[in-house]
Amino acid sequence: MNAPQLGKGKQDLADNGPPAPTARDIRIAQHNGTTMALDVLPERLQASKNLPLPTLTQRIEQLTRENELLRLEITYYRRLEGAAYSLHSAVNTIRDKFQQARENYEAARTVADKEWVTHSEIVTSSRV
Repeated sequence: MNAPQLGKGKQDLADNGPPAPTARDIRIAQHNGTTMALDVLPERLQASKNLPLPTLTQRIEQLTRENELLRLEITYYRRLEGAAYSLHSAVNTIRDKFQQARENYEAARTVADKEWVTHSEIVTSSRV
């Protein structure tokens, strides 16, 4: 099979055809996985037409393996969900602290600017 042409992902969806495989699709294929972008490649579609129909036992085995993979995927995303929530919470906390520090700085700067103007006017007027 020829190496699929890399696409740009979401941008390809605007075209009339299916998206071209991205670098991520190629990496998935290297690990014996598949994606929609890979499944609709002309050579894969043609090859799938020539495959014999599986027996009922083979189909049950295929579906059982697919179900196991889907369960693993659910576990994977559930783990990421907790970590993503934690990251989001930490970023919000940091953002709030940064915003408060910036507001404190601006308030101190305003006071310092006013003091500077007031004292410079006093010094300038006392020299005259």
